[in-house]
Amino acid sequence: MKANISVVILLHFLMFSGCQNDSQKSVIPENSEIISSFSDEKPNSIKIYEEIDGQKVWVKEIQFYKNGAKSMEGPISDGLRNGDWISWYDDGSVWSKGAFKNNLRDGRGIVYFRNGKIQIDGYYEKGERTGLWKSFDEEGNLISETDYSKK
Repeated sequence: MKANISVVILLHFLMFSGCQNDSQKSVIPENSEIISSFSDEKPNSIKIYEEIDGQKVWVKEIQFYKNGAKSMEGPISDGLRNGDWISWYDDGSVWSKGAFKNNLRDGRGIVYFRNGKIQIDGYYEKGERTGLWKSFDEEGNLISETDYSKK
């Protein structure tokens, strides 16, 4: 009985010790392949696969900081970035969010300060800035606007 309790306590400790938020976890799933590693063999970048119609298909990429925290993550289709990607600072706070279409930025792009306030907010179309882009200071005050539709 003591052995069972010890095992449960040990498992609990291993699962929750040094817990980080979800963006910080460096968990390498079974259905993945390490693309590159740091000199200490920790993964720098991995590909996630799914089996679709009997084929192994690359569906997501995750990049990491040396401390194991995620630095960037997003979907892949046909070997290209497609869909919403997110990047984090090394402390786990969101750095940026943006959409891709056929490996080009396409849609809204937002860059954040570490405090969570928006730093830059604008749109891309086929990899080019378009429309009104806004820049803010760390308190959230608008400091500039640039209209890329007039360029």
